[in-house]
Amino acid sequence: MVNDLIDFALQTNRLWSAWRCEDGECVVYTASLQSNTYKSNNWTPVILETVPDADQAPASDGESDPRQVYLQHIFQPGKFQLNIISKALSVSF
Repeated sequence: MVNDLIDFALQTNRLWSAWRCEDGECVVYTASLQSNTYKSNNWTPVILETVPDADQAPASDGESDPRQVYLQHIFQPGKFQLNIISKALSVSF
């Protein structure tokens, strides 16, 4: 299987790498850079969190105001960090 390296991050004691597989899926691996634990094949796969479908509109009962449905969706606990919402609200068109 041929994978393409699409990104990497280097930390003091760890290397992270993101790869695109032949089937288009992305995989992430990490490896320790500590000399006492270094092995030639110490890459560990990272389990990625499933991201909700961004193209899917929030569910509405048909009677609710669409603006309220989207506000509830955006401000759902854990959906977005407060600094992200603040920055989005501060953008002027």
